[in-house]
Amino acid sequence: MSIRTRLALAMATGTAFLYLIVAFISIHQLGLGLVSSVDSDLKEATPFLQRAMNQEVLESYFIGQSGQGGPSGYHIPRSHGSPIFAQLINTHNQVVGAIDYPSSRSLISKSTLESIKRTPLSETITLPNRGGSIRVYAQQDSLLPGFYLIMADPLGTGPNAQHSVTTSLILLFFPVVVLAGLGGWLLASAALRPVEKMRLQAEAVFGKSGELLDPPKTGDELGRLATTMNHLLVDLNRSLTDQRSFVSDAGHELRTPLAILRGELELALKPGRSTLELREAISAAADEASRLSRLADDLLILARGDEGHLQIRPQKEVISDVIASGVARLQPRISEKGQEVLVESQVSEVTELTIELDKTRIQQAVGNILDNAIRWSPPKSTIKVSVDQLATESQKSAVKVTICDHGPGFPEDFIPHAFERFRRPNTARDRNDGGSGLGLAIVKSIIDAHDGQVGVYNHPSSGACVWFTLPVK
Repeated sequence: MSIRTRLALAMATGTAFLYLIVAFISIHQLGLGLVSSVDSDLKEATPFLQRAMNQEVLESYFIGQSGQGGPSGYHIPRSHGSPIFAQLINTHNQVVGAIDYPSSRSLISKSTLESIKRTPLSETITLPNRGGSIRVYAQQDSLLPGFYLIMADPLGTGPNAQHSVTTSLILLFFPVVVLAGLGGWLLASAALRPVEKMRLQAEAVFGKSGELLDPPKTGDELGRLATTMNHLLVDLNRSLTDQRSFVSDAGHELRTPLAILRGELELALKPGRSTLELREAISAAADEASRLSRLADDLLILARGDEGHLQIRPQKEVISDVIASGVARLQPRISEKGQEVLVESQVSEVTELTIELDKTRIQQAVGNILDNAIRWSPPKSTIKVSVDQLATESQKSAVKVTICDHGPGFPEDFIPHAFERFRRPNTARDRNDGGSGLGLAIVKSIIDAHDGQVGVYNHPSSGACVWFTLPVK
């Protein structure tokens, strides 16, 4: 069911519910108003009827002329409706006098008479033989103790008017509900027209990179929705571009070692190969298989980092020991090039500073940075690793690790893209010399998982520096 239909049904249902409540209250108030008006007229006529009864009827009743009837045609003048008629009854509920009412039967029952002794009575009764409904007001006669005055007024057109109003409201119910539903449909259509326009635009730009929606110039929720969708499209296009680039670069990186591995194995299968040649082919194939394994591990780390699922197992560790162990793992390569790694801290307390981190992951990050530093630094040079404690804007306290070498440094155009995947400072170099371009990307993924920060810069004198921070919790 469309939104327009749901809104139209909701509008019709709400209107119907509200209409019924208003109609019920209106009919009820109309009935109360009619009864209240009649009761007011009856109470106002009480003094006139009392005097009429005392003068014309009871005079004859007390002198023993009970056979004579009372005066006929006595009316209480009013500006509207039928004339009021009355009865005077005794304690035995017998009619002793009447005005404009021909029947000698009391309008109230004997049981009702008992209640009048305590409080006046106001009620609506129906006369026999289709005499219609009348409003009765009865009370003790204040001029004649022991007698009760009953006044009545035919409701006349009152019930008919109430019935006519009820009928009119019933007849208007369905047109009002239908019109409300139609109005809801039209309002929903007008409100959803910009949404439909955005949907058509989104359908048109689907699959087209760089295309955005045209936000309506209304400044309302729909305009903000379109702006948010444009931000989403920009992020989506960027993610798709990064994904395509990642897949393309990964395929390119995998193709070279796979081609070498296949070539070596094909050469090893050729007849007439010597044992030495077979050994060399198998050794080269093993090296390429190891390279593929490392590349697969690196890609898995980055994929988990993108999904926010890079697992770290933080434990309390002495930061200086973690850095020293990360350096020690690469000591054979450092010694091979005759280089030296100097680990120092600006604050003596950092030496014993204990923080929560994943030792294996941090050693991997340090190893990746040192691997680049060893590769690009000249032989017999010094690589400096400094550990400092500092306060940052986003963290109350953090440990900063900086690794600087004395190599050629980063090209200026490379620095903004240093942590992108498959980025190399010099793409013209052989992959065996420049690596896969994933080392710094993995460093960033690991540091991000620790809620830290990472960056690169060139040393003022010479060489490149890579730094990262770890929060002290």
